[in-house]
Amino acid sequence: MALGFRRGRKAGRRANYANRPAGVMKVFANWSPTGWVNWLGTGLFGFLFFALVADAIASLVTSRGNDWIAAGLMAAAVGYMAYLFATSPYADEEAAAMADAEARKQGSKS
Repeated sequence: MALGFRRGRKAGRRANYANRPAGVMKVFANWSPTGWVNWLGTGLFGFLFFALVADAIASLVTSRGNDWIAAGLMAAAVGYMAYLFATSPYADEEAAAMADAEARKQGSKS
């Protein structure tokens, strides 16, 4: 028997990735919110971002002085908050508990 070969082991560290292309899964995991709080924060701050961008454009077109600068800076700050909500690693408690249970189950099989 070759060194490192285990008989009867059908699932390994990479078995969970077999059904999905690696590139698609990595992009989705890195750029999408993971929990309901993240989805909510991304939606709310995203809505504010687009509203402030529209206000900056409207104030620039109607010549309201330097209001477009303030609206642009606020849009940048709120857009960054939406980005942080979208990419933070927070997970729901239920999802984390299910992942822990799955990890324990996988650990007991090996």
